[in-house]
Amino acid sequence: MEGQISMPGNQEQQFDIRNGVLINYIGQSIDVSVPCSVKEISSTAFKNCCNISSINIPDSVTCINKYAFASCSALKKVRLGFGIRIIPQGCF
Repeated sequence: MEGQISMPGNQEQQFDIRNGVLINYIGQSIDVSVPCSVKEISSTAFKNCCNISSINIPDSVTCINKYAFASCSALKKVRLGFGIRIIPQGCF
């Protein structure tokens, strides 16, 4: 799945996904669920998303890159799927 996709929710959540890699989150929701089509989260996918308070990462995600959630100051709850193999230092 390539390009931007929208998912229903309280507020529209938008993602830039290319070849299974979540490149950028461009939505405004405070509760975010990463789509199951994502296998990897890029190094700055959620960087500086100050409004996100919780994120749900599905089992399909096997890799979260360094700095993926850097400066997400409101992030309090993270649900990691069983597919994650490594969480690099500086990821959150």
